[in-house]
Amino acid sequence: MNERLQREQKEIVDYVNREKQNLPQLKNRKRAWNKYVGNLANTTIIHHLNIHMVGDSVAVGPSIFIEGVPTEFDVLLVKKKAGPLTQINAYPRPSVKVAIEVKERGLFDKKIEAEEKLRRKLEILNHDLQGIPYLYITLHESETLIRATKRVLGRNAFFLSTGSNRNLEIITGEWERFLQTVQSIIQ
Repeated sequence: MNERLQREQKEIVDYVNREKQNLPQLKNRKRAWNKYVGNLANTTIIHHLNIHMVGDSVAVGPSIFIEGVPTEFDVLLVKKKAGPLTQINAYPRPSVKVAIEVKERGLFDKKIEAEEKLRRKLEILNHDLQGIPYLYITLHESETLIRATKRVLGRNAFFLSTGSNRNLEIITGEWERFLQTVQSIIQ
């Protein structure tokens, strides 16, 4: 296990949690900051991914598309020299190496329904992506939903922490495993 990457994993989780705690709490708008926090998670992962990118790849996003695919992605790994085709940030399919979904807190579905909903979403994505690898990374997830997500996505799912906010547990080696997976795909 790489100690530097383990520290970086903790820094990522701690940074997003700290920034999230600094947001004003609006009593009647409990979910008002969800998109903001999701964007914070996306941009944090993009920043850290780009630190580790080698060769001709770069992480771009959020709110990004692949030519001919109606799904909005959080992060795409694309060829450095590629640019979006249109004003909506749609990258040409041949320039896309990996599509990544980033979650600050994983699935919001009822635990009993989460696995089936994710399985249906993955079937559609696999059809649309036509061979472009799809990875899923979340900064925090419950043990139950980690198991459900792994049953659907297998080794393409990565979880940086689990537990409660008061008992946050960093899952050892997940950021390193994520980076190794990315590097193995883009080489």
